Amino acid sequence: MIEKLTPQQTALIPVYQEKWRKIALSTEPIDREKAAQSVRFAYAALGYKEPQIIVCDRPCAAFDRIFIPIFQACKQSPYWREIKQEITAVLGNDIASEMVTNLAKRPSEMFLFRFPKTVVEQLLNHQLFNYFQALLRSAFGSLESSIDYRSRPITGIYTWHERWREFDRFARHPYHDINKYFFASICHGVLSDFYISVLNGDRDRVKWRSFQLLVANCGWIYPFKNTCIICDRPRILSLDNQHRLHAEGGPAIQFADGYSTYSYHGVTLPEKYGKIHPNEWRSEWLLSEENTELKKFLIQTIGDK
Repeated sequence: MIEKLTPQQTALIPVYQEKWRKIALSTEPIDREKAAQSVRFAYAALGYKEPQIIVCDRPCAAFDRIFIPIFQACKQSPYWREIKQEITAVLGNDIASEMVTNLAKRPSEMFLFRFPKTVVEQLLNHQLFNYFQALLRSAFGSLESSIDYRSRPITGIYTWHERWREFDRFARHPYHDINKYFFASICHGVLSDFYISVLNGDRDRVKWRSFQLLVANCGWIYPFKNTCIICDRPRILSLDNQHRLHAEGGPAIQFADGYSTYSYHGVTLPEKYGKIHPNEWRSEWLLSEENTELKKFLIQTIGDK
């Protein structure tokens, strides 16, 4: 057990913060073939057969590619469980947690996660794990909330009232959690990287290499046993000094296919407001805005200018 970091090791903590911050907030386009190869390598390292690989420009594009055809095929079914069974048959079980546990974490580094925590554990969890957990929630939390799956094209399939409950359950399903693997891979990855590289911890070289390749070559991924969905990184990612999505007169986040989210200090805005610079926002908007929360935001923001 490591009970104390040396001054040299302590000085490297911000270096690893910056290294993984660049990874987490990268807007570099992925090389799709390298991304696919990295996924195949990771599945092989876990003992799984090669999955079907689907590459999308943005996270919710996976919805169109995978789930809409399943719902179309099951549209006569009155039961959610039949739709869920079909989704599981196509995708296989979710293996996101297994990928993080088996690729990024090693049994011998459990000193980082044991209770009661040592001073070193508390320091590294606070400076690395908790640091990135807060950063990612701040940066991408509003993106998750801005994706309304119930307004996706699937509503054209399910327009009758008796199916809305099933669809509403689907819209809230963990399949749509864009943060699940991405957040875990960054938070646990930085801890493992520090443990291996700075504290000279041992590792399974093949598994650790496969994890590094996933991080380096993929954006967000949805790993399932039969299918792995790879989503390209955003082309624009604009944050304020508190790491909240923020841009003035343009998208705060934009993907390769043009899909954009407009945000002002973490508050998601409709395009009609977001594409206009805040200095040009007009008080007459308050008369026509029907969304209560958005109207409150406009009152406060326009009133402060």
